[in-house]
Amino acid sequence: MTTSGRTTSSASRTTSAAARDPPGNAAGVRTSRAYVLPVQGSLRSGRVRAFLVAEAFSAVGTWATFIAIWGYAAFEFGATAGDVTLFGVALTLPGVLLGPFVGTVIDRIGPRATLGVAKAIGVVASLALLLADDFRTLALLSMVHGVAGALTVPALQSLPPRLVRDEELARTNALVSLTDEVAIIAGPVVGAVAIGWFGFRGAFVLTAATYLLGILVLPIVQVRDVVDPTAHGRRPGLRDALEGLRLVARTPVLRRVVVAMSSVHLLYGAALLAE
Repeated sequence: MTTSGRTTSSASRTTSAAARDPPGNAAGVRTSRAYVLPVQGSLRSGRVRAFLVAEAFSAVGTWATFIAIWGYAAFEFGATAGDVTLFGVALTLPGVLLGPFVGTVIDRIGPRATLGVAKAIGVVASLALLLADDFRTLALLSMVHGVAGALTVPALQSLPPRLVRDEELARTNALVSLTDEVAIIAGPVVGAVAIGWFGFRGAFVLTAATYLLGILVLPIVQVRDVVDPTAHGRRPGLRDALEGLRLVARTPVLRRVVVAMSSVHLLYGAALLAE
């Protein structure tokens, strides 16, 4: 529903640009902007596959949460179409505001730690929904879920270069993107089924469990480091975030991609709210 949540870190989609070793890092592999340290991980690894499957389930749970929140607001608090639209804004606003800066956070603490923080926020927000007894609290918790989503997508999309070999990078990127697209389709179905079987509160517990699953699988995969040789000891900061925006602004193909993706998700969000 928002493209800003898809902001990736500076090394999220880089591939090997040269086979030569970088100065001072004889074991490294040079990419377009960074040196990626060697890793033994492979897409054929059971651990990597288990991680991707678990993340797919977690993404489905995230979208199920959205459906459960909107339904809960309508049935328990008599929310009108306009009120439900406000929930949509609450869910997407964190991505719009935080999206340009999430890549900097990922560069600083790493994608696995970022994912862990996002999933923990999701668990707490899902369980807190059990205590929501008014419309305002539900809206605020929706925004907290939006924060979790704003951190999750770019962190997950930045992992493939750190998980698998360069020759498997394109396929792994495709699988990671597929998990998000499958979640968009399956999430509302799972949310509706969970509400029908367990009620709204049961659905909130189920979504909390999917977030927890995402936390439990994080330690099973080996994540390699990405070293930016141009950093010279400088920590990522606001300048890096703004540079990403400037890069999109001055690159025609990136502008077209951002506009196209924004249009698709805007129309999808409008259709979902209309339903």
